[in-house]
Amino acid sequence: MFRHKRQEPWTGVGTGIHLDHPQTVIELGFPDSYRKGHFWCFGTTRVGKTRIMEHIIEQDIKKGYSVVAIDPKGDI
Repeated sequence: MFRHKRQEPWTGVGTGIHLDHPQTVIELGFPDSYRKGHFWCFGTTRVGKTRIMEHIIEQDIKKGYSVVAIDPKGDI
């Protein structure tokens, strides 16, 4: 998750608070070029892996990208 001037396709994943300026809310995400292959989402139980992947998949579909999601539990 990086903060920069966007000049290429970008995937937003939410908002956060700037640690040096807690009153400043910043947009979090990453350039699409950072994930030109497979994308994995890891985390412990109930931390929001499915919700963040749904959000990323929705953005990819709107951009016209191909999406393959393997979800053995059927949450997506």
